Amino acid sequence: NLKWATSTNQRGVMSNWSVPLEGKWYWEYIPTAFGASSGDDSWCGLNIATVDFTASRGGEGTSYSYGANSGQKNIAGTKTSYGDAWGDDDKIGVAVDRVNDTIQFSNNGVWQGSAFAIPATADLFPWIGVVVVQVLLQVHLILDKMELLLDL
Repeated sequence: NLKWATSTNQRGVMSNWSVPLEGKWYWEYIPTAFGASSGDDSWCGLNIATVDFTASRGGEGTSYSYGANSGQKNIAGTKTSYGDAWGDDDKIGVAVDRVNDTIQFSNNGVWQGSAFAIPATADLFPWIGVVVVQVLLQVHLILDKMELLLDL
């Protein structure tokens, strides 16, 4: 388990390992003190190695992610309808299929939307980005590399 806390606006964090280019991988993100008000937001998913952690929502413009307030998916800066909004203590599952080059998210065990495409050859890293307005964000990130966990 990893824990990250910030009270600074527009920040991001990511793992120091990229998701391997083969296999199927899964991890969970559980925000424990995220305000989820209209001024706060969080995104989780994958991002590129050169992400700008101080950019909007900690680099969501280069991510393949799922947003808290809107429930939208984000494909490198293009946001569209996807699933339910989420907030404190929701368990967000992230399933990455590097065989078919897709990503899909669950919210408290319920799969949201359809899997969507990610780059086939890019180094992509588990990532979280936030905008926090006077709220302390604490995150428990459970990273389990489980090859062939899901039949996506």
